[in-house]
Amino acid sequence: MFFADGLVSLPSNERLLVVFINTTRRPVDIIWVDFHGFLVKYCELQSGAGFKVDTYTNHCWRCFESYSGTPLHLNGKSFYRRRIAMPRGNDRQESPRIPIRISMPMTSLKDLCLNEISWSLRTQDKVGKLEIPETLKRELIDMIRERKDYSVLTRRDGVRNQQILWYY
Repeated sequence: MFFADGLVSLPSNERLLVVFINTTRRPVDIIWVDFHGFLVKYCELQSGAGFKVDTYTNHCWRCFESYSGTPLHLNGKSFYRRRIAMPRGNDRQESPRIPIRISMPMTSLKDLCLNEISWSLRTQDKVGKLEIPETLKRELIDMIRERKDYSVLTRRDGVRNQQILWYY
C-alpha cells in the first residue's frame, strides 16, 4: 500500500470544481490522497488531455508519470490542495473549474541519466555488473524498486471512471 509522505485529505463540505490538464508528453496518473494518507488512483490521463473532478477544499491530489512513477508537479508544486472554496456561481451558472496544470519538475542531468539507465536494465541483478560507483548503483536499485512498488498501485481495483476531455 502506498502512503503520501504525511499528506492527508481533510474532511470538508465545501465543493470544489477542478480540471487537471496534462501538459507533459507522457501519460500521467491522477491520484487522490485519502483521509489516511493512502494514494487512490482516479485515472490515467494522456498527453494533452484534461480530466474534470468534483472534489472538496482541503482534499490533496498528487500526480505521477504512469510508467515510471516519477512524481510530477501540479501548478508548480508537488501536490495540490485548496484551502478555501471558490465563489459560487448564481443559480443559472455553475462556478468555473479551477485549472490544475500537470508538468515535469526540474531534474538534474544525473537523475535523468540514472532514470534512462534504470529503464534499460529493468531488473536489479544487472546493476551489479555496471562499472560505476557504488552510490550510483544503490540509486539505480532504488529507482527500479520504486517503479516496481508503483506498478502495484496502478494495478489496484476501484479506479473510478470520470469524464476525460481532450484539450489539444
